[in-house]
Amino acid sequence: VTSIGDYEDLLTILHKQLNISYIDREVHLLKSLVYLIKKRAGCLEDDLSLYGTKNFAGVWESICKNVINSTFEVNNIFPNPEWNILGSQYKSKGTLIPDIILEDENGKVYLFDAKYYSLKYIGNIAGEPGYKDIIKQFQYQQHIEEKRKECISNAFLFPLNDKDFISLSNNPEVIDLNESVVVIGSIKYDLFKDKKIWVMMCSYSSWQMMYIQNKMINYKKLFWNA
Repeated sequence: VTSIGDYEDLLTILHKQLNISYIDREVHLLKSLVYLIKKRAGCLEDDLSLYGTKNFAGVWESICKNVINSTFEVNNIFPNPEWNILGSQYKSKGTLIPDIILEDENGKVYLFDAKYYSLKYIGNIAGEPGYKDIIKQFQYQQHIEEKRKECISNAFLFPLNDKDFISLSNNPEVIDLNESVVVIGSIKYDLFKDKKIWVMMCSYSSWQMMYIQNKMINYKKLFWNA
């Protein structure tokens, strides 16, 4: 085992993979590998508890946040709602915050929303996010522009398997941003004039591997505002 890395590094990689695995057979295999490595290292606990997840929405969002490295401080841009009830003032504990928001050295803001939907776009659109998700993303953009007076890039990020991604990459209608992301179109809404949400399809296996290897994508390559 030590010829390919120490025990701690191997366990870290396996736990990361567990967090993004939702196939029962794969989860079982990863748990077994963790068990064997801990046993080999002599640090096996009496009660071994390991957890995977079938919540792909959270998995994909976590992958996107880590690969794009979303570290922007949003507290001053998205304040908590304030209540005035019977003469007393209250602030809500939570507020709406975008999945991923970044700012570069020139003050340009990049806004992304990780969408785990299985988007269908041949012949007719199907499996798309609901209108509430779309309106919310436009509202994020509008609020940031009002606060910061900056033009931003706004996009949905959808995962796609290798076969479909390769096929899509060969379509002359798409815009290749890099080897793992293509733009297939945009969303408009009359309530938000001159604004678009770009529809970006991402190679799931490529982004999954970047997540596992702690690699990040150059988010500036995801800027598309044509």
